[in-house]
Amino acid sequence: KLSIIVPIYNAEKYIKKCVDSLLNQTKKELEFILINDGSTDSTHEILKKYKDKRIKYFKNKNQGIGKTRNFGIEKATGKYIMFVDSDDYLIESACEELYDKAIETKSDLVICDFYKVYDDGSKEKIKLPSFKPTKLKETPNLLLDINLAPWNKIYKTKLIKDNNIKFVEGIKYEDVPFVAEALDKANKIAKLDSYVNYYVIHGNSETTVRDKRIFDILKIVDKIRTYFKNKSYMNDVVDRLTVRILTNYNIIS
Repeated sequence: KLSIIVPIYNAEKYIKKCVDSLLNQTKKELEFILINDGSTDSTHEILKKYKDKRIKYFKNKNQGIGKTRNFGIEKATGKYIMFVDSDDYLIESACEELYDKAIETKSDLVICDFYKVYDDGSKEKIKLPSFKPTKLKETPNLLLDINLAPWNKIYKTKLIKDNNIKFVEGIKYEDVPFVAEALDKANKIAKLDSYVNYYVIHGNSETTVRDKRIFDILKIVDKIRTYFKNKSYMNDVVDRLTVRILTNYNIIS
């Protein structure tokens, strides 16, 4: 009923906590697609110890997170898809709550609240605005009100595959256009008012490191603006989103 895609690269410090949180879900009709993206540490040895039949494990050469997530989408057979980063983890009822909300509201996409977890172990609750089931054309501000990361959401597999929605490959911030397009193509979007996943932030994580790839954000903004170019209901929102993205990811930060 739900395929959970986990891209993994050199995650020996975190992957056991992540996978254990998946295997301990109260919902059992799950498929775990674990993709080792060319790790050079002991990640492979850790993952090979798991014997749960719901796990589909792939050991690929290093291709980057965008291509790895796209590979996971191709392999997914569940009615819905969820993405979990290899250093993140879920509460035990996460999959059950998200899936039940999707079925109850007949939604293509469900968004939830989450915890931010910092290196010192402290946690911060991130509460996103509540809303009744809707779609982006009716509620354009959703593009501003929610985070554009893929991991605190579930997506109907048919939505992703029928519309050929893919992650950008080979550049940083690849997830933003994916989420934006999924939101736009979804016939119904629902909000689960529950904190079900833990988003772990490290000092050297992809989202916090500022290097020359910071300029990739310009390509990402261009992709989003091009996608929404002829959708007049989104003009003002996309302009404001552009300013927000460029402010959040400016080179000086």
